[in-house]
Amino acid sequence: MIFKKLRNDKGVTMVELILVIVVVGFVMAAALSFFLFGTRTFTLGSNQAKIQQEARLATTIVSQDLRTAINVRAEYSGGAPGTGEFMVERVGDEPPYALRYVRPSGNLETAYVFMDLSFDVTYDSTAGKYFVIFSATGVEKDRDYTIASTMLLENNQASTLIPGEDYLQIIFGK
Repeated sequence: MIFKKLRNDKGVTMVELILVIVVVGFVMAAALSFFLFGTRTFTLGSNQAKIQQEARLATTIVSQDLRTAINVRAEYSGGAPGTGEFMVERVGDEPPYALRYVRPSGNLETAYVFMDLSFDVTYDSTAGKYFVIFSATGVEKDRDYTIASTMLLENNQASTLIPGEDYLQIIFGK
């Protein structure tokens, strides 16, 4: 009679139930691990894309308008654009910085994501031309994203520039 009860295949035994719970637990743990990994990767990618987007936006703004500017001047601090003038400036006393683009039709400003944002002016004596070097570096976790652009100032009125490094503002007319 005891052997008959032990060979009864009807229902689920406690051991089978525990095994199913353990297997389901492993499957759920693996699924949660993949989900958390995907979420972290997406967040990191989004932050990196934001920094790259802001750096590209800043470089595009500066290079498009500054390239054909007239009456260009660079300031280390506190300059203000006159009527009808444009200004590109670094905003913030310490990192992270933002880039502000002041123009007669309204202002644009990037997010505060730049650990380094600089304007340098150089003069090529053989060509007799001035260059503005713009560099923007954003940092996300342990990765640096740097976009640098060297712009030839095409107009002769740019000759009032004094070569120097780490200007805070570039003011110009169009």
